[in-house]
Amino acid sequence: MTQEQRETGSSAALGQSSGASDLVDTRRFQRAGSLLREALFELDAAGRLVLATPAWERLVGAPVHAWLGRSLVELFHPEDRDQARVLLRTALARTDVPSRLELRLSGGAQPRWVELSATGDPEHLGGVLGTLVEVTPRRLAEEAAATRERYLGAMVEVQRQLLAPEASVDVYDS
Repeated sequence: MTQEQRETGSSAALGQSSGASDLVDTRRFQRAGSLLREALFELDAAGRLVLATPAWERLVGAPVHAWLGRSLVELFHPEDRDQARVLLRTALARTDVPSRLELRLSGGAQPRWVELSATGDPEHLGGVLGTLVEVTPRRLAEEAAATRERYLGAMVEVQRQLLAPEASVDVYDS
């Protein structure tokens, strides 16, 4: 096998088995995935994890091998699991446009948020391809900005009430 065939996964000309070709594809997937911050994954028809890039461990906090064969839905907070199931069912039916949703990961003292993007895998009937991207910092920043806006709104309202002339009541002569 030439270096180019190893890098591209092209082994059909050499008569290699499908299993060897799948192994080359898996290695290429892992190598490409190691360049990304997003966790790329593949699910089987039952929604169980088949393959994931090294970013999975950084994002999830557990090695990929510990999740292989487990349902992806288990990864999410119990209150978000129904939404995840709906998204994955929708993704199965669509291979053209990915479905996206922000969900909380289960476990941990503080909630961690990810964006789940998924689409049906046209090469594996019933399979799903997807990504997980950490969005916790952005969500925390949005929450902080909303809190700041509420605080400033309350301050403006208090100032407006303090500065508004009250014609009927004199606070000092009561």
